[in-house]
Amino acid sequence: MSSLKGLINSIKSFVELHPANPKFFAEFTEQMPNLATIDEQYPLVFMAFSPAVPQMNVINYTVEIYVLDKIRDDRSNIVDLMSDTGQIINDIYQYYNNGTEEIDVISLPTFNPLNNFDLDYVAGWVGTFDFELPQGCKEDL
Repeated sequence: MSSLKGLINSIKSFVELHPANPKFFAEFTEQMPNLATIDEQYPLVFMAFSPAVPQMNVINYTVEIYVLDKIRDDRSNIVDLMSDTGQIINDIYQYYNNGTEEIDVISLPTFNPLNNFDLDYVAGWVGTFDFELPQGCKEDL
């Protein structure tokens, strides 16, 4: 699990098993799909690549994780939407903070609310996560 690919696969596996059944993407932020025009399953989780810092026996990856859902035209679902997407992003944090995987969250993420994000009429949360992965395993290369 010492590579970006291993981190992506781990988060994807967790997201796919989540009770809310979100869709998962991982890419550069600039490649996030146009959420207003695609017929995607919601909610969705988008993991954006950020810096990595190698250290002795570990590598730390900083990633942004977006959890978004579609806002109804009358905004009648905004409280439920923010609550549900907030639960998903917190579940991701709790899973990796509790030592369930070889991957650990090494700092407290801040979850920032997003309203009508990217003018795509979606809302939710984005969190910046610092993950620490052990180095030396070649299975995910």
